[in-house]
Amino acid sequence: MKTGLVLATALAFCAPAAFAGEIAPVKAEFKFESSRSTEANYETIQAKASSVCRDASRRSDTFTRNDTAETVANCKSDLVEAAVKALGVDELSDMHAARS
Repeated sequence: MKTGLVLATALAFCAPAAFAGEIAPVKAEFKFESSRSTEANYETIQAKASSVCRDASRRSDTFTRNDTAETVANCKSDLVEAAVKALGVDELSDMHAARS
C-alpha cells in the first residue's frame, strides 16, 4: 500500500445551473494513509465527501436553491468515485466496487 494525496472534483450534474455554465465544481483533497486499514481510509473518504458536498449545498456557486438531497448524494458519490480512482490503490478500488 502507499500513501497518496489527491484532489477530486465533482459537478452537480442534476443542477439546472450546471447547464447554464454557472456552477462551480466541488473539490476536495483526499489521502490514503498506509498506516490505516483500507476500511478506515474508505470511511474517511466517504465522510469527507459527505461533509464537502453538504457544505457546498449551502453555497450558491455550486448548487441552486431547488437542488434536492439526491443532488447532494450524487455529489458525494461522484467525489468518492473520483478519489478512489485518483488514489489508485487496488484494495480501495476493490472495496469501492463491492460497495457500489
